[in-house]
Amino acid sequence: MVVDVVEVIGLSKVFGSIKAVDSISFTVGREFFALMGPNGSGKTTLVSMVAGVLRPSSGVVRILGFNMWGSGGEMVKARSFIGYAPQKPPLRFDLSAYENLVWHCLVRGLSFANARRRARELLELVGLGDHGGKTVWKLSGGMVRRLVIASALIGEPEVLIFDEPSSGLDPEALDRLWADIIGLFKGRTLIYTTHNPLEAERFSDRTAIMYRGRVVALDKPLELVERYSPNPVAYVELTSEGIEAPLAEGCTLLGRYGKLLVYEVLDRNMCLSSLSTSGVMERIEVRRSGLGEVFKKITGFFPEAV
Repeated sequence: MVVDVVEVIGLSKVFGSIKAVDSISFTVGREFFALMGPNGSGKTTLVSMVAGVLRPSSGVVRILGFNMWGSGGEMVKARSFIGYAPQKPPLRFDLSAYENLVWHCLVRGLSFANARRRARELLELVGLGDHGGKTVWKLSGGMVRRLVIASALIGEPEVLIFDEPSSGLDPEALDRLWADIIGLFKGRTLIYTTHNPLEAERFSDRTAIMYRGRVVALDKPLELVERYSPNPVAYVELTSEGIEAPLAEGCTLLGRYGKLLVYEVLDRNMCLSSLSTSGVMERIEVRRSGLGEVFKKITGFFPEAV
């Protein structure tokens, strides 16, 4: 009996002298699984291999027990379970949303009549029923991401692989998109990449943190926080960028972004008292630690979004 929907075993990818993905192994069940890391960490290369778009240099990917790069019918069977939504939309921007979906359906082997029917169904499914006649150029960023999801759902896949779903979206559009994803795919397998720790923390059942081509930590988001960064953090805004970060008692400086400082709080009262009397602070906010701080603890760097 197959327990794991997706099995990744010793997966590596080498481009010339660069090892973009280095001997990664993990399994994914019927869950939302996030691959979090900064740009250049190997996330897109990894999911491209899992989706069957990029051949690995070594290692195995199995989807419901079938080898993604196996021979003959095994490869075809494995790929039939996958829906892939890449970061760069595989769309003709001069065609309408409906025309794009019809074209994708035809590529997947549907007859013209069935392609038209399925395109209409998918537009309704992702909330674009009233926008099917618009060219992609006229759609908002959130609508384009929904259209990409629709194209990935043509074959009613068991596994959806989504590369950077939040790319280019404001927080409101991101929330709407994830409401759609959860409504459409809860109970099945979703693997998605992100450089945003909040997106990984809010929407994943488990998160794998990638850095320099490796998975350096993997668990439920709250378990990762509890293990690596259990203390709260203080976000301090200075009155000016040129001011040196104050050395405060009861806390440790984790990072700096212009006027914004991030401290790990070891003793709340001592830390707040020390920072408040520094004379260079405009405002301070203490919040619980999250995956951004976990990433800092593990790698020494903050991801791009915290």
